Amino acid sequence: SLFRCYLFRKMNKTISLPQLSSKRTTSKYVKKSKFQSANKGEKIAISTEGLADIQPYSESNTPSDLASPFLHDEAFKSSEFNIRNSINKHGVANSVAMTPAKTNGSNATTTHLSSSTFVRFRRGAGASVALQQAMSHVKDFMTDVQKAIVLLREGKISMDNGDYRGAIEIFSECISLNPSISVFSCRATCYKLLDMYNEAYFDYCYMIRLQPDDGSFYCSRGLCLAKLKKLTMAYEDLDNAIEMEPNNPNLYFGRSNVYAECHKHDLAVEDLTRALYELDHLTVGGVSTAVNHELRLKCGYRRAVSYFELKQYEKVVQDVNDVLALDPNSISARALLGKALKVLCEYKKAEEQLTIAILLDETMATLYTERGDLRFRTGLKNKLIEAIYDFDKAIRILESKLPLSNNFHSNTNGAFAQQGFVITASYYKELEEQLAEAYFKRAQAKLMIDNSNADPEESNNAVHYKAALSDALKAAHYISDDDDYLMIVAICYIKLNQYEDAKGILEDVLARS
Repeated sequence: SLFRCYLFRKMNKTISLPQLSSKRTTSKYVKKSKFQSANKGEKIAISTEGLADIQPYSESNTPSDLASPFLHDEAFKSSEFNIRNSINKHGVANSVAMTPAKTNGSNATTTHLSSSTFVRFRRGAGASVALQQAMSHVKDFMTDVQKAIVLLREGKISMDNGDYRGAIEIFSECISLNPSISVFSCRATCYKLLDMYNEAYFDYCYMIRLQPDDGSFYCSRGLCLAKLKKLTMAYEDLDNAIEMEPNNPNLYFGRSNVYAECHKHDLAVEDLTRALYELDHLTVGGVSTAVNHELRLKCGYRRAVSYFELKQYEKVVQDVNDVLALDPNSISARALLGKALKVLCEYKKAEEQLTIAILLDETMATLYTERGDLRFRTGLKNKLIEAIYDFDKAIRILESKLPLSNNFHSNTNGAFAQQGFVITASYYKELEEQLAEAYFKRAQAKLMIDNSNADPEESNNAVHYKAALSDALKAAHYISDDDDYLMIVAICYIKLNQYEDAKGILEDVLARS
């Protein structure tokens, strides 16, 4: 039997498996089922499909309804599905998709596992440096479980070093040796860090099949569905998770995040209030206070953010003060407190909180932008100069983070690679939005300096107006569909007596709005 298994691996063949039991599936059963036929005496069916026949991941070969192969579709209980690894253009296994498969000449269904899924990953040119280094720690005398433990350790090291793609390859190899919940969870985390929520969704589906009574898996899958804009299915998973574990505050916190992203802040406040209530009872029950302390900070801050969106600023101040009582070094909490105090016209206190936040982290550009906006609103000339200094600092920080066009390349998974580091597309877009806002506010501040002299030919005014126009054009370049950004460009043209240019921009704005 061992020699036959060895031949199968050398031949890159696909091995037919029996139908999985409806009971909880363990790694031991799957391992035993690799080379075991459904009935005694029946020969193992060999498919002619090899690694070359596996289709790369694309929208065309992905199920239209993501959840249909799993617990959202009762058909899964009566049929098996073809599990195949999706490989990218470099031949590296990225994700797993599932499609129905039937045996030839029979109505019965079988599960076909691709040789790249449950057979040892090859150490050839297709393997990344991280995988090759990880495989160097694997010895031939080890069992599959021991090899999986070594690869899991190496994969976590790659995760800590920020090499998420290398970690995914290592975890995929680990799953081929011993599929377990911990490995699927680590790989799903890497997928989410790369904004690959479709692949993370399938990993959580496997985790649910292995352990269907854990509500946290449903919650994690629901969060992935929310990122994929499958809100109906997301709410279904999140509700099921809470029904299974009604006293788990983490589940309420997860559902509140989806409510907040859908701008249902009143429902988010209800879930966060319930989560804080459950945390109080968990603390009395003697559960680890360190975990509760961290979750309490998250729930308190998230509820304050929802109150801010609901324009209940007094409650924002109250919640943020509670958070700062637990963690005085919370930068995000102090930034939110500064924004709330600014709306309440308590400018001195707001500037004090933002200054403390900047002292705690001098590399966060949004803090400089927020404090600059606060100083700009005072209208005082000395404050305007300080505001421009803050905007300058924010722009320098953001431009250092924003990769230049010749330093990164786009790949098939919507991420950018720069000097070995991965920058997701959403993070790149967020940097552009922050940079555009900093340019926009600096243009406003420059327009207000020396504006008492109405003659644009004077040197000081001309310099400020031209500098403001340059900033306004840069802001409009990053975000071209914002009317406010276009309006500031038109105002700069008017200040410089370039009325034809201003007229063209204003006509475009009026045609759109």
